[in-house]
Amino acid sequence: MAYSDFVGYINNNAVKSVTLYDDGNIDGQLTTTITYKQQDGTTVTSDKFTTFEHFSNDAPLQTLLTEKHVLWVNKSTGASSFWIGLAEYILPILLLVG
Repeated sequence: MAYSDFVGYINNNAVKSVTLYDDGNIDGQLTTTITYKQQDGTTVTSDKFTTFEHFSNDAPLQTLLTEKHVLWVNKSTGASSFWIGLAEYILPILLLVG
């Protein structure tokens, strides 16, 4: 679903729960089953949705979700934590050797 449609559904109290991922992906559940267009143009009939937030600051979205009493959680995709962990392990060794 388009991000703007998602925000519209929040404002119309049609979103039940949301999961915000650190890579910008968003999925969740609507209060009822609806028919909507995905971003790729396909038509979907479901009470579940996915969208993508293109902004790095999701504080306004989190505020809106809270104001509209939507249950929401943040989740890490885990992809970046592997590379950060690897860098934290290797960097001190390189500094000592180097």
